[in-house]
Amino acid sequence: MTTVLALALYVLTAARLTRIITTDRVGLPLRKWALDKWGADSMLSFLAHCPWCVGWYVALALAFPAAVVAGLPWWWGFGLWPAGSYLVGVLARYDVE
Repeated sequence: MTTVLALALYVLTAARLTRIITTDRVGLPLRKWALDKWGADSMLSFLAHCPWCVGWYVALALAFPAAVVAGLPWWWGFGLWPAGSYLVGVLARYDVE
């Protein structure tokens, strides 16, 4: 049960951090900085606003520690990373502004 809880917290934490970066007001300075630095039509500015894209990197940062906390071998992070990223993207679709 602890493993399931740890993995659920991994996905929910990744989803929340992704929303902070891509949507919430607290992440606005980061998004504005990307727009100012690279322009509105650049791929990097797009990435700063895309929950599927940001979710990929947030899931990566959290996957390996989540595996260890869940009591799994660290290399399970290689599977948790894309799986968590996908769930973050799906959750972002249903997130209400």
